[in-house]
Amino acid sequence: MSLLDNLPPVIAKAKPSDVAALAPADDKKFLLVCSRALKPSEMDVLTSYGKVLVYRDSFQNIPLDKLLADSTYCVLDIHQKSHRVLLGKEDLSPYHVVAVINSYDCEDDWMEDVGAENIVKGLPDHQAFAADFNRLLITKKVRKASCVKSVYRILLKVLRGWAAE
Repeated sequence: MSLLDNLPPVIAKAKPSDVAALAPADDKKFLLVCSRALKPSEMDVLTSYGKVLVYRDSFQNIPLDKLLADSTYCVLDIHQKSHRVLLGKEDLSPYHVVAVINSYDCEDDWMEDVGAENIVKGLPDHQAFAADFNRLLITKKVRKASCVKSVYRILLKVLRGWAAE
């Protein structure tokens, strides 16, 4: 018996029920509105956390809540007209809407049109728990400060002000 065996525990072990209580009880489904095709590795990550529904034109007359009854994620292609029609006619408030874009799509307007909570260029890395992955999926990235970008935006404001007069 060593001296360390007699020390009181500093950190108590967490029970699995305690860990589950820390996770948010958010049962909203995810709509991944994509301007690019998801990579097979990204689809594998999604399927490891829940059922993935890839929206098809044949689903046009089926309400979204019925389509997603047993799915967690729905993948939509913004280039398909039937997908855009669905996004326009459905109430998207019961869903987390995440835009998956190419790097050159960052200045496009469609992300605002669909009410995207977050805009990502790639899906988060694999996490230990689905709740952690989902949280990362809707958490906005914190960007570093950029002096060049600040100067550019100031110049744009000045030029816009002169154009108005």
